[in-house]
Amino acid sequence: MDLKLLIIVNPVASKIKRYMKSRGKIIAEFKKKYKVVDEVFTKYRFHAKKLISQYKSKYDLIVLAGGDGLINESLPALVKKNIKISFLPTGGANVLSKQVKFPHKLEKIAARICSGKIHNVNIGKANNDYFILMFE
Repeated sequence: MDLKLLIIVNPVASKIKRYMKSRGKIIAEFKKKYKVVDEVFTKYRFHAKKLISQYKSKYDLIVLAGGDGLINESLPALVKKNIKISFLPTGGANVLSKQVKFPHKLEKIAARICSGKIHNVNIGKANNDYFILMFE
């Protein structure tokens, strides 16, 4: 079976240049495990939620390239669904990345994602909104 990966990129994340600079190396790392590596850019706030809903059944893994805000805004499309996700930290604070002790280089994070190492994270809910780290 050919594995498929989708990268959802927030093009206005604080440190998106970091992703764009390493993009070729990141995709090459993912292609060591995934036959198909596609990339789509968000166009507005909460667009990732719509993209996840649209593509979740077509990919084995969805990787969010953005900051903690992109992760939090994507949660409603992910909670109670059988969707494997990970992320490439390109935001300002990247608190979740620090919590799970991701390496600094994005291509090393891609290699770690491909290794299959799993981190379980607690998800909270307040006022019908889900959150991992912070609540807006």
